[in-house]
Amino acid sequence: EGAVGTVDLSQRNRFVGIKHKNLGTVKAGKFDTYLKTAQGKTDLFNDFTGDIQFTIAGEDRVNNAIGYESPSFKGLQFNVLSQTQDVAAKATNGTSLSVVYDNKDIGLYSALGVNKSIVGRSALFGTAREGEGIRFAVGYTVSALNVNAIYSTNENVNGNDGEKAYLLGAAYKLGDVVLKAQYSIAEADDEAKVAVDGSTEKSSFSLGADYNITSKTRAFVWYTTLEDVKKDAVVPVANDVEETALALGVEHKF
Repeated sequence: EGAVGTVDLSQRNRFVGIKHKNLGTVKAGKFDTYLKTAQGKTDLFNDFTGDIQFTIAGEDRVNNAIGYESPSFKGLQFNVLSQTQDVAAKATNGTSLSVVYDNKDIGLYSALGVNKSIVGRSALFGTAREGEGIRFAVGYTVSALNVNAIYSTNENVNGNDGEKAYLLGAAYKLGDVVLKAQYSIAEADDEAKVAVDGSTEKSSFSLGADYNITSKTRAFVWYTTLEDVKKDAVVPVANDVEETALALGVEHKF
């Protein structure tokens, strides 16, 4: 919230567009890249301390974007985004695209997202950068069990400061209760080139339980540990930072 009587919505998805059942959707404004949305629902601890944004690069929402989202054909869909960069940023115009296969009949979700020249987040380096990235996400549900995985790469457009990230997660439904766990880790490709404000490795482990009160309301308790391994570029001595967090809450979707 900003000044008294005002609400800051500048960081939310904001766009205008046209949607057609058979032709797809065209939209323009500020919204999530298609590499980001390729995660689908594979992040079991989204929007809290266990969110993948802390260990996986590419969780970006970009300005000046025009996007096209195709209709789904037998579970298959493709999306493409073009971003015009601010001249002052001295960055190349960016592109983000994804191919998604979502077949609820067999419980399979898979998606491949690609970013080219998108100015956005790295997991290991402290500032936004013009980067190239790939994200592959897959989720499979059989009976009461859901398992998820993500593989991600990201590097500066000049080829430096590369990183790889992995995620494994699982959820098991017992009546109205969902038990879940998730582990993710990001690692620098070349530790010797890690900047002073960067990290050689970040990892996150979360355990939690959701209780579905109704179809739109749930209570939850989640526990997360985060570890950030830093290395000074001049004196290569590890300096680990560890954090723990507990989330308790009730969520209602309108």
